[in-house]
Amino acid sequence: MPRVPATRAERPRVVSLSYELFALEHAIAGAARILAQLERDCVLTDETLGPTIAARSVMYLASARLHDVGRALRGELPPASLWNESNDATNATDGSSDVLLGDSPKRNRRKR
Repeated sequence: MPRVPATRAERPRVVSLSYELFALEHAIAGAARILAQLERDCVLTDETLGPTIAARSVMYLASARLHDVGRALRGELPPASLWNESNDATNATDGSSDVLLGDSPKRNRRKR
């Protein structure tokens, strides 16, 4: 893909993981609200009501989890509070490119 000429001096692009998580959190929460609206406005049968409620519940759970990950990245929540067996990296020493969150005595936070 050809590069687009820059009109200003080129600077490295920096992505805020916190902003990205915020966008994902709200997209998922929005989808859950759409499902909730469908439940209110449509005639759902026993066959369709259960899966609709389950999907909405999963979306709310994912939205809340993304919210907490964002809080941990901003230093508003101890990363250890997110720990569970599926994300345990306590003994991670494989040198992978994974981003690891852990409690530290001094947290670097960007002021907005």
